[in-house]
Amino acid sequence: MGDGNHLVFSPFVLDITNRSLLRGSEQIPLRPKSFAILRYLVEHAHRLVTKDELLSAVWPRTTVVDAALKVSIGEIRRALGDATDNPHYIQTEGRKGYHFIAPLSLKLAEKPGRDSLVHFVGRDTELKRLKGFVESAKSGKRQLVFVTGEPGIGKTTLIEAFIQNLPTFDGVISAQGQCIEQYGAGEAYLPILDALERMCAGEGGKSITGLLRRYAPSWLANLPAVAKPEERAELERWTVRITPERRLREIAAFLEATTQEKTVLLVLEDLHWVDPSTLALISFLARRPEAARLLLIGTYREGEVEGLNHPLKKVKEELELHHYCSHLPLKLLSPSAVAEYLKARFATSFVSEELAAAVYTRSEGNPLFMVNVTDYLIYQGFIVRQNGAIESHRPLDGASTPTTLLRLIERQFEALGRDEQRLLEAASVRGVSFSAAVVAAALGERLETVEMSCERLVKREQFLKREGTSHWPDGTIASHYGFIHALYQDVIYHRVGDSRKAKLHQSIAERLEAAHRDATEGIAGELALHFERSGDGARAVPYYMQAAQRDFRQSGFQEAIQHAATALAVLDRQRKLVQSKELEARLHLLLGASHASANGYASNKANEAYSRAQSLCGQINDPGVQLQTLAGLWAFQILRGKLRTSLNTGQKMLKLARRLGDPDALLNAHISYGVSFFYLGDPRRAHDHLARAMPHYEFERYRRSASVLGWDPGVLGRYYHAHALCLLGLADRAEQEILRASTLVKELASPFNEAIAHGLLSIYHAYRGDAPKALEAAEACIRVSKDGGFFHWLAVGTLMKGWPLCKQGRFAEGLQCLLGGLESWKSTGAELGLSTYLGLLAEACLIAGKFSESQKRIEEALAISRRNNDCYFDAELYRLKGESLLEEGRRHTNSREQEAEACYHNAIKIARRQKTKLLELRATTGLCRIWQRSGKVKQA
Repeated sequence: MGDGNHLVFSPFVLDITNRSLLRGSEQIPLRPKSFAILRYLVEHAHRLVTKDELLSAVWPRTTVVDAALKVSIGEIRRALGDATDNPHYIQTEGRKGYHFIAPLSLKLAEKPGRDSLVHFVGRDTELKRLKGFVESAKSGKRQLVFVTGEPGIGKTTLIEAFIQNLPTFDGVISAQGQCIEQYGAGEAYLPILDALERMCAGEGGKSITGLLRRYAPSWLANLPAVAKPEERAELERWTVRITPERRLREIAAFLEATTQEKTVLLVLEDLHWVDPSTLALISFLARRPEAARLLLIGTYREGEVEGLNHPLKKVKEELELHHYCSHLPLKLLSPSAVAEYLKARFATSFVSEELAAAVYTRSEGNPLFMVNVTDYLIYQGFIVRQNGAIESHRPLDGASTPTTLLRLIERQFEALGRDEQRLLEAASVRGVSFSAAVVAAALGERLETVEMSCERLVKREQFLKREGTSHWPDGTIASHYGFIHALYQDVIYHRVGDSRKAKLHQSIAERLEAAHRDATEGIAGELALHFERSGDGARAVPYYMQAAQRDFRQSGFQEAIQHAATALAVLDRQRKLVQSKELEARLHLLLGASHASANGYASNKANEAYSRAQSLCGQINDPGVQLQTLAGLWAFQILRGKLRTSLNTGQKMLKLARRLGDPDALLNAHISYGVSFFYLGDPRRAHDHLARAMPHYEFERYRRSASVLGWDPGVLGRYYHAHALCLLGLADRAEQEILRASTLVKELASPFNEAIAHGLLSIYHAYRGDAPKALEAAEACIRVSKDGGFFHWLAVGTLMKGWPLCKQGRFAEGLQCLLGGLESWKSTGAELGLSTYLGLLAEACLIAGKFSESQKRIEEALAISRRNNDCYFDAELYRLKGESLLEEGRRHTNSREQEAEACYHNAIKIARRQKTKLLELRATTGLCRIWQRSGKVKQA
């Protein structure tokens, strides 16, 4: 337990800081060893503490006889007025040890700057359960606990009591993060990032930062207060296109590494305002099978989750069903707990039954209401202190106390002076937590004046608590405060008139904007909300966009979608703006990229967003926006197998790029155009455009600014160029391009581009018929894709693993990979490459002797080829069909040689037309074998 804490077992107070036992204002003397024994017993209340444990804790590395312990216990009992035969405080358990049995309340030291103390009572059972959870966590069994209850029930106070009552020598590291309603759509992983910043700023922060750097670099990249700008820039480049799944694995690995040394207690408060990414993380951490000394506590208001269609409700129910979480609901305090609170608050051993009943009846045992009712009775003069005792100055039945907590807060607010009311109104507009500098700007007051007013409220324990100091980028240093409870802020905010509220939002936004200048990314969502609520939509939209961009970089794609959609809704109300069309187009681009990242490039919603951006491009003169729009549409079209449409889009990109003369635009346009030609069965023109693309590629430029589509054009372009060269029969040049591409992938050190590389490399080796190398690349693709959560490339890797396995005779395993990968690929909505994948499946069936199944798969592949113009593999499909017919006839002594020969002729004809020398050679060789067997040796 840290310095500054007080343990209260009425009427005594154990002052840890000053090592003294108090009864009221009287200090009761105790020898140091006796004090240490009493402290240890109280800190381990409500369980047996053995004599050996006490001796070891108080006299470490010293041999002491039991008599010394008995002398100290006797001294403690005399100081407390406790009797051995009828103990109220310390009970002897036979010859085993001692048990502290008195009801314990905690006077917890407040957060820095707060003078008052919170009196904590009536939660012994809950504290005991929490201690049980932490003990289970210490044994390596991870724990997730939801602490729930109505507003004001004391969720935060319980957790603070629990944390501050944990002995420091127990090796527990704790961090808290807060979900916030104020920011509208919410920032991705907001409470997690909040907790990580606290961990890095606390004791052992350097070690924590080092573990983040090693296990969770993408998280460190989003902690500006921890990582230096140059390190963040490098980390952002390295983690480009990182998926939500990869981010979850990173933070899990970091936490599990941290728990190797200590037990980690992670508290996430107010989950009724949780963002989707954080909710996914909670579920992921709870389901991990690995052992970890981790206790995750989440709090939420039960009424705002359980009775509504809240996403947290479903997640919690699923976790409970599989015993992945526990539920700790907080009930209202009992009458005896209310009486204990009054005794602790007024440091007295006696409180009249009338007073205790009056407070209990009016508050119904809600802790926050109980505190406010007591404050109200004192303020109205019904309770006074006389001669060290608390008395009812007037009959309590005459006290007209408001019947609801909200109304009581309103009455307390109305009793304040107008200056204090105006201050709290401005503070409520800022949020639950605020800097005095913001309020000073909103009111047009001097900072010192506002701080003095806030301090007076803190000292009186009215509405506010001290929360340290704010440091802003512009050098502003000011005291930071928070409302004692979110309900205070909520009640006051809704009392402010709309006109005044709008002006306050505007003033606050402008002050925050000026203070952060070029560092607004971290508060973009907040600025957007303030400007929107002030009615200044023109200034809100760019900040919503900035918030969405940050979410996108953090792989918080759902939050990015929400922020972009909110910005578009605000824009819709601001049609008079000159720049609204350009902003709208850029927002749709971001929306498209977010949908593509969340649901795949073949997502219909991504296509809708890109299509809307395209319709706006005709109304604005911004070639950059137009090129990005065409790139997004091309990605959707080619993955959906709309190859002719993708070719037209690629042509538009190339025309625009040539007009601009921009190397980046030319690079991407040539690649897009070339890849479309490749799948359309024109590898010669594909080779032409892909070869023209590469001179425009500059490694350092793309290393500094990665595409929102994620892939590096150098990687994509070189591998597809190798594919085209391979089919054209230019084997040596293809191998040279593969070598260049592989070197580039190593230099990029990007998991996403590594997955692309392995996937395309496995296909390249399959074209060449090299099963061992295809298997090696496919397995590497699966490994990287699983780790990164790249589901498109995981499907490709799984597919491509199946073909070489079948070639090696492992039919059952190979067919399972082929069929499973094929279903996964189709489930994304993608059709690109299906003719190739079905062809490989057909060849596997052929090897396994399943001829009818092989021919069925070939016909399916040819039908897709005709539908999508996906004909680059047609020559190989007809060759495989010929081979299947030939083998079937041979096995069943039913010659189908004539049909097979026709297939080979068709394959050669297509290969010659497409100039695919590799496939022509393969088909010609097959035809020669037929002729040799049938006696046409001269023709062969």
